[in-house]
Amino acid sequence: MCARINAMTPSRSNIRLTEGERYFSQNLRERRVEQGLSQDALAELMQEQGFEGFNQMTVSRLEKGTRPVRLSEARALAFLLQTSTEQMSMPTEEVSAINDVFAAADAIETLYASVADLKIDAVNQRAVGQDALRRFDEFIGSDQLILPPRTRHKLSESRRIIQEFVDGGHHEFVREVDRHVSEHFGFRESGDGEH
Repeated sequence: MCARINAMTPSRSNIRLTEGERYFSQNLRERRVEQGLSQDALAELMQEQGFEGFNQMTVSRLEKGTRPVRLSEARALAFLLQTSTEQMSMPTEEVSAINDVFAAADAIETLYASVADLKIDAVNQRAVGQDALRRFDEFIGSDQLILPPRTRHKLSESRRIIQEFVDGGHHEFVREVDRHVSEHFGFRESGDGEH
C-alpha cells in the first residue's frame, strides 16, 4: 500500500507550473537579490506578514519552481519586493524593460525638479545679494573703515560680482541653465515656448 501512495503522489520535480508561475519563480530570485535579501530574510518578512510556516526552504522551492506560489503569497511577496504580481509574472526582459522605463522617468523628473530648484535658488540669491550690497554700502563701503588693501580689493571684487548678479546676472544665469539643459537633451525652443 505504501508503494501505491508514493506512486500516486507527484514528485516535486514533476510539478507543472503555468507560464506566469515560471516567470514568477525567476523574478522572485532576481528581485530578492536586487533588494539584498537572503532567502531566510525574505522568509522572515513573510512570517511577519502572517504566513506562518513560510521558511527558507519555501523560498528556495518557489525560486526553483518546485512549488507553485499561492495567490496570497504572490501578493505578499510582490509587496515586500516593491513590485506587482503582474510584473512578477512577466518574462524577465519585460520586467527589466518596465523597470528601466520607470527609472528613466524618475531620473528625468528629478532632473527637472533640480533645474527648477536651481532657478528658484538664483531668484532667492538675488534677494540675498541685494541685502549684502545694502550692508556693504552701510558698513564697509566708506573709506573710513580701515582694512588691509588685499581685503579691501577682495571686498570690492565681491561687491562687483554681487552687483552684476543683482542687476541682471541672475536672468543670464537662468538662461545659461536652460541653454545647457537644451543642448544636453537636444531640445529646440519653438516659437510658442514649448520644447
